[in-house]
Amino acid sequence: MSRPWRRVLDRRDSHDRSDDCRDVAEADLGKLPSTLGIMIDLDFNGTALVAALARRGTKVQRAGTPLTLASVLVNFLLRIEIKDYVAARLDWYKSLGCFTEIVSYKTRLFTPVDRTEAIIAELMA
Repeated sequence: MSRPWRRVLDRRDSHDRSDDCRDVAEADLGKLPSTLGIMIDLDFNGTALVAALARRGTKVQRAGTPLTLASVLVNFLLRIEIKDYVAARLDWYKSLGCFTEIVSYKTRLFTPVDRTEAIIAELMA
């Protein structure tokens, strides 16, 4: 049975003097780094991440990189967009199954709906 939340340990200083545990809904884990202003290495499974990204406006940043997965509305369809990707690796993203579209004169990278979970697992590895 999967938990809809995870226990997150918040360490506030380098000496571990102020530890505080909080229960955070799994769908909200992607917001933690930007909300707290820190980098957090979260261990997501693909299913939980796809479920979190099913809500419009959700963003998940990969720890240690600028790569961000975002749930966006394009042409009345909810899509998973890969933002802040390295343009030099565009061929690699496409080899995973991602595709590009030009929206408002900007090239944007998306995951296909039927392979989103596998692609996200590869990106987060």
